Amino acid sequence: MLFDDAGGAAVTVEELIAEDWAALGKRLAPHVVDVNWLDEFRLYTMTLPQQGWLVDSEHSRTVTFLQENIPLALWERGVQGVTVSDLRSEDRFLTTHLAERLARARLTEGHTAIGLRYGSKHGSDWDCWTVWLRNGVNTSIAVDAGEPVHPPERNPILAKVLDTYNLSAQ
Repeated sequence: MLFDDAGGAAVTVEELIAEDWAALGKRLAPHVVDVNWLDEFRLYTMTLPQQGWLVDSEHSRTVTFLQENIPLALWERGVQGVTVSDLRSEDRFLTTHLAERLARARLTEGHTAIGLRYGSKHGSDWDCWTVWLRNGVNTSIAVDAGEPVHPPERNPILAKVLDTYNLSAQ
């Protein structure tokens, strides 16, 4: 794709983006992940408590509960209904208030949930988890010492993420 009004030497969209990134001081091109950040992180395995529930935030009963129990702050903003689309929304005010409502909800046994399971906005093949560190949950979670996050050549999960989102690593 050519642009006759481009001021620089770039003639494709990719080249224009690369010029913009360079002007902003970005070291790598768009869609390239800097693997040096891996040296600063570790991958931890967490064991959840043996008792407790994670609420499936997108289950039809959960959506119905939220529809029937919309937080006042959302009503005041004009929210009159809740769908799965709302749960995956970019609106953090909305999603946070809905999550807080679920955090206070009593389950059938009278207990509160220890967290949520929810879908990723990046695709239905990713699940996300939230654990609320309250009511002794934080003392019943076991976390190991962690291990280094290896580069994609030695890390099939990272390689899958890069491939899925058409990214590369340098």
